[in-house]
Amino acid sequence: MRKLILVFVFFPFFIYSQSNKDLKKYQFIADLIKKDDLEAATIETNKLIKRNKNWKKPHLLLSSIFWRQRKYEESELEYFKFHSLDPQNKSNNNYVFYFAEKCFSEGLYEKALKYFELSKKYGLQMEDTQILEKIYFYISNCSFAIESMNNPVDFKYQNMGNKINSEYAEYLPYISIDANKFIFTRLVQEDIETFQEDFYYSIFKDGEWSFSTEMSINTKNNEGSITISSDGNILIYTACNRDDTKGRCDLYFCIKKE
Repeated sequence: MRKLILVFVFFPFFIYSQSNKDLKKYQFIADLIKKDDLEAATIETNKLIKRNKNWKKPHLLLSSIFWRQRKYEESELEYFKFHSLDPQNKSNNNYVFYFAEKCFSEGLYEKALKYFELSKKYGLQMEDTQILEKIYFYISNCSFAIESMNNPVDFKYQNMGNKINSEYAEYLPYISIDANKFIFTRLVQEDIETFQEDFYYSIFKDGEWSFSTEMSINTKNNEGSITISSDGNILIYTACNRDDTKGRCDLYFCIKKE
């Protein structure tokens, strides 16, 4: 997944009437944040706020800086210094929902739940079915995560070793119903700048897993995320950028033959 860049700075907010000098300074600070020069960005932002006490938008810069520093409480405070939570303003749902999503992405489930619930209220006013479905989905996931974290289950974990793991990323595992075949997705490097996904499998024999082997269904394009029927005869997976695509990524299936 792509790394999250500026969390709040580039959200499409209305720019108040400010001098060109101030607007250029705002963009300069935004560039500093993008380069992770947070110390200089903080100093310049505080100067900008001190010079423009009635201009609220620079608080979004501080919010973004604090978020990158994982100072979430401070980031939240600065974010809502720009936005006011007016219960009568239906457009509030946009930025409240956006903030809730950012909290969710960082695993701040209790804070995310708080703002998804608030977003639900605005969504009910808007009667937007699509956004409400997303909000209910997030609320359910937040509640599940909070419950799971409050009631942890003890388990032992162990690295599967160099027969499975490599210098590349391995993920989305599948294990057969008899526990003897292990299939996973590996992020394979094509060249210096290009990566793509392929399937690999390992067989459990004589008490250990074999060295992982590339599956024959792989192509030069992406294959990732696999599931197999319990009898092992039907395999369904995701493949991307193929000539017969109906979209960027599609579902494909294979049937095992003797």
